[in-house]
Amino acid sequence: MSKTSTHTQRIFIGLWPNQATQAALQPLSVAAQQYCGGRALRADQWHITLAFLGDLPPQEVQTLCAHAAEWQLPIAPFQVDRYGCFERARIIWAGSQEASSLQHMSACHQQLWQYLTPLGYRPEPRPFVPHISLLRQAQSYALSALPDFSPFAWQSAQCYVMESRPTANGTHYLPLGTIALQTIL
Repeated sequence: MSKTSTHTQRIFIGLWPNQATQAALQPLSVAAQQYCGGRALRADQWHITLAFLGDLPPQEVQTLCAHAAEWQLPIAPFQVDRYGCFERARIIWAGSQEASSLQHMSACHQQLWQYLTPLGYRPEPRPFVPHISLLRQAQSYALSALPDFSPFAWQSAQCYVMESRPTANGTHYLPLGTIALQTIL
């Protein structure tokens, strides 16, 4: 590539679960695919997106990662107790309807944006809905047909500045930086 290349990286910031949370999500993913069709995400792709930043030039990504290394986000267990969907995007997800879980996740989201805004980033205009995408390209949205499950607590293991790279075999995620987490409960 030439020095005048317009190469960009598709960047987001997200929380990744610990292994126990991945194990608890597995049957939800299997059920979602069985009842709704589509393409299931792999366990190593399950995350909660806190900020989607879009296509950024490499120098900007390096600056972002340098700042992110100095940040700390408050985090609490997130109660996973329901399925949901984004019909337009054809996504089936797992999330919460518990008020305290939503409040804690909102506080984490807001703190992140307090760091990002002075760097020139702007949040998406749509409301923040903390969720874990289980499958894409859903063929059905009959969430009431999905089997009930016992609620469980999502435990965050890491928060990453992540690059999303589309490939012929689906999306590949590459961690570029880490943000420290501070457990508040």
